[in-house]
This record gives sequence, structure tokens and C-alpha cells, in this order.
Amino acid sequence: MKRVVVFGLAGLAGLLTFASATFSDTDPFALPPTFTSQAVFSCGNLTMNSGALTDSEGLIVPSQSTGLGHVISNGNVTLTSNARVNGNATAGPAPKSVSASGTVTGVRGNLASPLACGPIDLAALGSTLQTTNNNSTIGKTSGNKDPLSGANRTVFSMNSNDSITLAAGTYYFTKLTLGSGSSIATSGTVRILCTGNISLNSNSSVNVNGSPFNLRLFSSGGSFTLDSSSTLKGFVYHSSPTANVNLNSNATLKGGLYGGKVTLSSGAKVYRVVDDRTPTPTPTATATPSPTPTPVATNPPATPTLTPTPSATPSVSPTPSPTPGPTDPFLLLPAFTDQVLFSCTDVSVNGNSTIDSQGINPGSPGTQGHVVANGDINLNGSIQLKGNAT
Repeated sequence: MKRVVVFGLAGLAGLLTFASATFSDTDPFALPPTFTSQAVFSCGNLTMNSGALTDSEGLIVPSQSTGLGHVISNGNVTLTSNARVNGNATAGPAPKSVSASGTVTGVRGNLASPLACGPIDLAALGSTLQTTNNNSTIGKTSGNKDPLSGANRTVFSMNSNDSITLAAGTYYFTKLTLGSGSSIATSGTVRILCTGNISLNSNSSVNVNGSPFNLRLFSSGGSFTLDSSSTLKGFVYHSSPTANVNLNSNATLKGGLYGGKVTLSSGAKVYRVVDDRTPTPTPTATATPSPTPTPVATNPPATPTLTPTPSATPSVSPTPSPTPGPTDPFLLLPAFTDQVLFSCTDVSVNGNSTIDSQGINPGSPGTQGHVVANGDINLNGSIQLKGNAT
């Protein structure tokens, strides 16, 4: 029995809003949930000047994940006239506050306790990357210039209106400067640690044609500047609580921004990018009608995990192993397949939505579209739940 969910648009937008790439202790550039839960976190005071904006958008369907551009500060949150937060605005513990000016579409509030300013130790990471990095793969720019200089070739700088593409890899810089109108493209997942100042000057661009999840820009230097009318798509983390993190007029960052003392100047915009990609299920095999049924996988895995059960109507049953073995870490546990949806916290289903189940062969009986949550289950609208809600 396979379980399927049919959503109305509102239900889809509400349910497929989950965090980004999985956080892993073995990957120092992995994004912990605290990095992806808001558009901006400022360790010090957060200032948004006239016309500054925070919002959110989906990675696949931008229009279906708006209104989640939350801002959080361990200090005060100051919004001048015409500044807008499409989401919640949260200041540090009282007496810190969110200014009454500007627009907040969500809730103004306070943290119960400060958030960690430097949850990832960049000093330790820097010690490793000084000697183990992919800097040697960096070629010349389109203007035939070598962007690396310094005694250890860790100072990265580009002239105005120049461009370069960085291959997938991990890079270590002690300073990063882009001249006006210059651009960096990426061809895969790029991780950068910069231990010095970062200056992306006016009209420059970084990863504008790539996914924000393909770029992690971590810094422990004294300042980060995304200058006027510049664009960056990626996740920026600054470990220094006193660093000045500035987005100047009409600069745009799509991904997320965490750390430092953040100022968004007039017209600057930060969009939290929500990973709305549908999780890829374990491939399901279907048997071809023959005396000896043979499974045919829609997306065959390297090591097939499904085998056909001989019967008059060929069907497929999981490989008999309830616990993932060392040879197949992707094997589905029974707890993964006993319901349509499980939420560690709350579940909300909105709009004209249907939650049901069906067999491997379409048309088989349903009524096992169960929903399980450790928190509350909220069904809003014309919901057809053909199963249990627990």
C-alpha cells in the first residue's frame, strides 16, 4: 500500500515549507536550522532604513512561500519609515525592543534568551582550510587576470567589470574584494571561508544564476559589505558579533544572513529562500507481467531495495529487513510508511485538500491516509482526511 497526498494550492504552500539542506556534524559548512529559520539574524542591533525589505520565497515556486522573511536580533530592531518586514520581528530579551515605526506583517516580540552569535567555530575551520582547500583550481578571470595574490595566495580580488566561474569546491581567503560590475559564477556547490574583510562593490554579482543552497560564504573578518545595486544568492554567516554587516542601497541578498551587526540601507532587500523541493522518495519498483515477475524501478537505485512477491497479480514487497543495514542506509523504516504525514511538531492542512492512500496498483482501496504529529493537527477548510489523525 502506498500513500499519496493530493493538495490544493494553499495546502501545498503550507505543507511543503521545510528547512534547507540537512545539518550534519561532519560538514562544517552545513546549515543548522537556526541559519534558515529567518531572513536575517543580527547579533547586535538590527537597523532597516527607509525602503529596506525582508521577505521570503520558495526555491522552486517563489510565490508560494512569501511572508516568512522574519528578522531576529539579540539587540534592538529599528525600522525607519517605509521599512518593511514581511514576517515576524523579534528583538533581544527585554528591555530590547522592536520600533513602532515601519511595517511588520507578523508579530513584534522578544527573545526569551539571546541566540548564539557564533554557533560554528570558524577559527578551527580556518586552521584546517589554510592547508586543505581548492584554491589551486582557480584559474584566470575573463580579463586574463589572476585573482589570487599575497604570500600564500589567499587574497582574492577582481577588477571592475571582470568575471570568473568557481568550480565546486572549498576555498580559503584572507580577504575578498570584487570591483564594481564584476561577477562570480558557480558551477556546483561552493563553500568559501574568508578570515578578513569582504567587499562586494557596486553592481557586482555572486552566484546570480545558481541556487542559493549552492553557495555558503562564511566570514570571521571585521566587515562584510554588499554594496549598492549588488546581488548575492547564497547563505552568509559572520561569526564575529561586532562585525559590521552592511547591505547598501538597493543591494539584494537571496538565501539568508546570520551574524554581526546588520544594517540594511534604503532599498536593500533580503529574501529568505525556503527549500520547497518535494522530498525524493525511495524508488518504487513495479513488476512486469511475466512468469517470473521482474521489478522495474521508475528511478532505479544503485542497490535495488525492492523485490517482487510472486502472485497471480505481480506486486512488490520491501526487502525483508526492518532495520537499515550497513549496505543500504536509505532503506525505509516501517515508521516511514505507516502514514502519509508525520510531523515532529504541528501539522496544518489548508484549503481544498485530500489526504488518502492507494495501493501500488492505482485504484486499490484507500482509507489509510493517516496523519501523525507530536504536536497539534489543524485542518482548515474543506479537508478530506481518509484515515486517522493522531
